[in-house]
Amino acid sequence: MNKKLIAKLLAVGMVLAMLPVTALAAANTTGNNNYYYNFYEDTTANDTKVEDEDITLEAGEAVISAKVINGIANVSMTEKAMDSIIEQLKEGEVLVLKISAKGASTVNFSVPAKSLVAVAEKTGEGLVIESDLAVITLPNEALKTQFKDATTVSFKAEVSIMGAYSVTIRADGKAVKDIKGLEVVFP
Repeated sequence: MNKKLIAKLLAVGMVLAMLPVTALAAANTTGNNNYYYNFYEDTTANDTKVEDEDITLEAGEAVISAKVINGIANVSMTEKAMDSIIEQLKEGEVLVLKISAKGASTVNFSVPAKSLVAVAEKTGEGLVIESDLAVITLPNEALKTQFKDATTVSFKAEVSIMGAYSVTIRADGKAVKDIKGLEVVFP
């Protein structure tokens, strides 16, 4: 027999051998696909806006209870709330903002920048932001200089699925780098 004819017959035989497998695979994709899930997490509803009547300051510590939805806690301090805290602070007292967010894997915290500068000026001390994910300590000088031209400062502490902790500090949406004296402690 001719070699070309044998090669063509082998090619046709291989194609025909794959036909049942292809047909079965195609038949399995029709109908219900149990391996597709559409997850939509609405995290817009879990904002905790802190007003001045929500804050009680004891020995320089204010405890803020945050709503946690799908592992995310968003806390925003109003200027009025920060003014109330600053009014209660004493000179030489370190302000500790303790965010209680049980079960959160991400904590987002925002505060008016001018309030941070006011804390530094009134107390002569720094600021501590504490959560279950991280303790962030900002020294007095950093509060006065790093945030003086900003409108809003945001802090984000999170832990990944793999257990890696991270902290991000932003002023008006831009990452703040090289904060002298910044201390971050993870659990």
